[in-house]
Amino acid sequence: MDLKSLPGIVPTSSINILTLSGIVGDSAFVELIVAGKLIFSDSFAVLDGVLELWNFGDMVIDAAGDAVAPSCSIRVTADGGGLEQSFIAVVTRIDLDRPDFNSSFLVSSAPTLAPPGARIALAAVGSDIRETGLPSLSLSFVNDGSDTDSMLVEGNLSGAAALYEFDLPEKPGLYRADLGHRHHFFLVAQLGQHHVIFCRNCLNAPEYIYLRAKVTLQRTRTVNTAQVGGRATEYDMKLVSEYEVSASGLPECLFIPVSLLPSASSISIDGVPAAVSELKTQHSRETDELFECKFTATLSRNLLTPANAAARSRIFRTQFDPSFN
Repeated sequence: MDLKSLPGIVPTSSINILTLSGIVGDSAFVELIVAGKLIFSDSFAVLDGVLELWNFGDMVIDAAGDAVAPSCSIRVTADGGGLEQSFIAVVTRIDLDRPDFNSSFLVSSAPTLAPPGARIALAAVGSDIRETGLPSLSLSFVNDGSDTDSMLVEGNLSGAAALYEFDLPEKPGLYRADLGHRHHFFLVAQLGQHHVIFCRNCLNAPEYIYLRAKVTLQRTRTVNTAQVGGRATEYDMKLVSEYEVSASGLPECLFIPVSLLPSASSISIDGVPAAVSELKTQHSRETDELFECKFTATLSRNLLTPANAAARSRIFRTQFDPSFN
């Protein structure tokens, strides 16, 4: 992407290769500022008046932390003058095809299926938010085409993005969230026994997924064995806990965020931190309008660890002395 034509709001995946032409001299000094902090500075060689910058998107992601859309700027100084380009970087590692951040929330699907009183999060970024500060989000109950029972939800800033986190009403039905030109629908219904998946989705925005699924806890134990004094002793024992999640009959609005879990971060299932891998999806056996999925989530902390695991994890019976004589 040409640095001079960089839009005001850009996904980080689009700024990993930047070019700037018309530079006088053989070198240029470049600085990257993220959220007001100098993250990177170095001199680059200029070939035939063209400067190429690589991996700036990854550097913004590393510096952003939990910020959904930090304010950034790139400064280029050369013999013939300088250039400073300011922009808002939407944190994502996936390629987005001409995103319109001014008209949509940072979620993977337009509607959300959730139980009554469920915790919900919406994030948005756009020029209207920058101009008006932090507007309130309007949540209204849709009944026979008319909106009633409206309520306002106050938000917080996450970098240059607006973040709204709130509880849905207890009354089942269809709700509409409005923020400027954006709107998002919530279908509130009884889901029966369900699991709560929280994550930072592929746009680094917080998202809650309520999923009816079969969840099985599996534990895999690995251990090394050594012969000490003619006696076999176990050491370096590891216990890996995994959730195997299987769900069927998923509508598209629920299937999309679940299928993107391998691209998400900060995942937790029923409050247990996890990392999702080996996700498999397919159409439902009953109809092509529904989906099935199965994935494995490795837990960040082991459940049901044996009480004597620490004592059996080392080969020596006595306390090890790390001092040098």
